[in-house]
Amino acid sequence: MKKTEKKFNLGNVLALSGSHMLHDTFTAFLAPILPILIEKFKLTYFSVSMLNIIRKIPLLLSLFWGMLINKLPPRYVKGLVIGLPLFSGILMSSIGILPTYISLIIMLVVTGISSAIFHIIAPPFVRESSGGNIGRGISFFQLGGEGARSLGPIVILTAISIWGIEGSWRVVFLSMGISVILYQKLKNMDLNIAKYQKSKHSTPSLDIIKAHSKFIIKLGGIKFFLDIGNIVLTLFLPVYLKEVKGVSFWLSGGALAMLQFAGAIGTFAGGVISDKIGRKRLIVISVVTTSILFIFLSILSNFYMLIVVIILLGFFIYMISPILLTMIQEKKSSHTIVLNSYYKTITFITYVFGAMLVGKSADVIGLDKIYFIASVLLILALPMIFKLEEAK
Repeated sequence: MKKTEKKFNLGNVLALSGSHMLHDTFTAFLAPILPILIEKFKLTYFSVSMLNIIRKIPLLLSLFWGMLINKLPPRYVKGLVIGLPLFSGILMSSIGILPTYISLIIMLVVTGISSAIFHIIAPPFVRESSGGNIGRGISFFQLGGEGARSLGPIVILTAISIWGIEGSWRVVFLSMGISVILYQKLKNMDLNIAKYQKSKHSTPSLDIIKAHSKFIIKLGGIKFFLDIGNIVLTLFLPVYLKEVKGVSFWLSGGALAMLQFAGAIGTFAGGVISDKIGRKRLIVISVVTTSILFIFLSILSNFYMLIVVIILLGFFIYMISPILLTMIQEKKSSHTIVLNSYYKTITFITYVFGAMLVGKSADVIGLDKIYFIASVLLILALPMIFKLEEAK
């Protein structure tokens, strides 16, 4: 008997996207207030890079988290999807009142654990709700995350303008209110997530990793060069615009919000377009276009022209990550939680090298030259992209 293909469940996908948006809105608070933190804690550019690495250290244990989650009852996994965004929101709301650099590090590590687990377990729920349109489902999910990174700077900068940096903790009530709304939808989500976990016929995690290792490592190599571009854009953009281009603190934060908003559109477009023209083809187009735009960002000085370039950069660079994530969900395996955790582990390692390279290079040769270097390094990802195997 022929299997009936599941339909695209828009309600579930939108609820999961909303959960992603809530989570990443609060984790996006770090970059826009870096100029304040640099002054408050007397940080170097390398120290700034280390902050983001510290926040992502829990990703190094992604395989451990994945194997652990693989043994949990499905109702607990669903509980984590619902509860972790609120938990991360509460932690990140305290960023303005932390008294020391050490307290900031501790908060970022704990938030990093919450974030790592959430981003491992959520995509299989999206896959299950997407029927035969996985790219579309992942686009909606990633749209929530990228939209949040646009919304995050607006939320925290608005809070600072009203209450000051010491009073910005009040945004925690926003997290609580939205969590209640999302809970009402997500608590009734009926998904067969158990089939992505351990069953009596399941393959051991290490065998799953070996079977897909070459593919995941190729994705990790691509992600390394992509992360360099993402780091110089998201983490350093407000600092770069303020210190190199002479843009004010508020306009620098606004430019970051515009970048993330354009990225949200690109994220959604990436999955949908790649469903039609192919994953690899769209990745190549995005990488080449992004490389050219980085050159313009490094040489232009007019603020309005810079904004145009930043918006285009956000659109093209952010459409790549959801395509890579979609390619993982399309692998013929019922163990996507383990595959997601393996991918997260590999990309953490590549991110660390990328962040350290960017931070140290900025201290040695100057932040102004980093954007041109990012342009050159992105092109080096093309040979790995051409060797990727598509599921279709």
